[in-house]
Amino acid sequence: MRRMIETDKTRYFIQGITSSGKIFRPSDWAERLCGVMSGYGPPRHGANIHLQYSPYVRPTVLGDVKAVILDGRLREAEPMAFDL
Repeated sequence: MRRMIETDKTRYFIQGITSSGKIFRPSDWAERLCGVMSGYGPPRHGANIHLQYSPYVRPTVLGDVKAVILDGRLREAEPMAFDL
């Protein structure tokens, strides 16, 4: 009998807004964070592997505010990276 492994389908949104309601600086913070986290995730292949974000950490824009979508599966793949 095969046992199914449960995966965390939770998504976390990190918005680029300070506690005083201002836009977070530097303006490319989301891309920088995702670039640093690009090494975490399942193995990927291809000629442009060095240009790909991790499937667990993606930059986006919500309204006019930059944000990062963090996939809860990162906790299973790399707990220390998730806790950053």
